[in-house]
Amino acid sequence: MRITGIAGDLFYLGDGKFMVRNAESGLLEEKYYSKVGMIAAGSGLTPMFQLIQTVADSPGDTTSLSLIYTCATPFDLLLDEDLTEYEKAGKLFYFPVVQAPDENWHFADGRISSKMIEHLMPPKNEEESLIIICG
Repeated sequence: MRITGIAGDLFYLGDGKFMVRNAESGLLEEKYYSKVGMIAAGSGLTPMFQLIQTVADSPGDTTSLSLIYTCATPFDLLLDEDLTEYEKAGKLFYFPVVQAPDENWHFADGRISSKMIEHLMPPKNEEESLIIICG
């Protein structure tokens, strides 16, 4: 699977192995990440969901996934039921955040904060941790 963004290319090879473009050399390097944190806003969920689906549907892939996903309202959350099912199956830690909750919303509201990132994402200083952002 290939994920492309402004910062460069990221390819998921499976079982926690990624090809990541080195910012200095411009070359792709194979890296292993056992913990992958994702922060997505709105339609920025799309590449994240592809990665989640690939890991979750691959028997034996033990890559730990966590996702903070934010939208304006609960109705704007894309693939919420699918993400909830992956979480129930133990394949993903899913943390939805909306800026304008309705009366039925029982999860986080407001904007993503540094405290949320610190508590919900893998440690940024661990060699086997990767945090990706889209949206």
